Amino acid sequence: MVQKSYLLLSRRGLSLVTLSMLFSGLLMAQSYNHFTLHQYNPSYLNPASATRNDEVRLAAFHRSQYVGLSSEAIGAQVVSVDAKLPSRPFTTGIHFSHDYVGLQRSMGFRIDGGWQAIRKDNFLLTTGVGLGFRNLSWAGDQMITPEGVYAGAIDHQDDVLLNTAYNAQGFEWRAGIQLAYKRLFVDFGSINFPKAKRSGENNYNVAASSQSWLRMKYQLDVGDQWRLTPQTLILSDGRIFQYSLSVHLTYDKWLLGLNQRGLTSTSLEAMGLAVGYTFGKNFQVLYNYEYNLSLLRGVNVGSHELCLTWRRAVKARVGTWGRVYHGRYL
Repeated sequence: MVQKSYLLLSRRGLSLVTLSMLFSGLLMAQSYNHFTLHQYNPSYLNPASATRNDEVRLAAFHRSQYVGLSSEAIGAQVVSVDAKLPSRPFTTGIHFSHDYVGLQRSMGFRIDGGWQAIRKDNFLLTTGVGLGFRNLSWAGDQMITPEGVYAGAIDHQDDVLLNTAYNAQGFEWRAGIQLAYKRLFVDFGSINFPKAKRSGENNYNVAASSQSWLRMKYQLDVGDQWRLTPQTLILSDGRIFQYSLSVHLTYDKWLLGLNQRGLTSTSLEAMGLAVGYTFGKNFQVLYNYEYNLSLLRGVNVGSHELCLTWRRAVKARVGTWGRVYHGRYL
């Protein structure tokens, strides 16, 4: 009876997450900030990708894109904390983000919850949902793209929004699923978030935008302390596909990686090199530099990304869950 109820609950949870992802795909599409080193903070993209172990994990990101094109062209900062409850199949997470694309600024806060619905031998299925709040602001006196580069395609209308200010708020949510079998990891889901959009000459409104993703990676041991990890991430708003390909090689505490990212068109393609080192057992520092392959390489000096991660194991007290301590009944 207990097993039957557990399976029924699992099916209902999976159905709810799947329905949420399908619904969000019908909403208006836009883009969401993306980090090349996303695999070192996987729960920022997918709330179902929190740590699988009984531990607390912290990650901090900074990205500066198109350096030299403008001091404030494109960039983002994120701080994330996620954890798995000791000896329980539940995960949680919290994320703080700051994102800027030209004149648009976004401050975000999100709380995640995850559930390891199925965990058997080498197989793990986790579902997750996140709910957050975002504040959007525009500073229309900034123009980031030199005239003529892609006919203004990447400046997000900065050239026609001069001397205009805007501020708005909205909610965001996302739902995802992660499948793990031995050393193969697959996760997918959808994001729904607010975006400010023009409505007429100087009017704006906030509309729901969406994006879906598919991410896959495989960990291959190639020798004593050597590991090769290829990974693919595809993001889409239903009109444009953004992709990120990477291969990372680790030896002991060192990491070296290559990556390539871009759109279905070649306008934003870039090649990158990543290096990393783990201090002690829990603290890791990673840096990624990207050289732009598009026409923008003539007006910028590349993109930089820095990632700091830290983790700490959490041990549960066996048999203490739900116990009430009292001097009379110890």
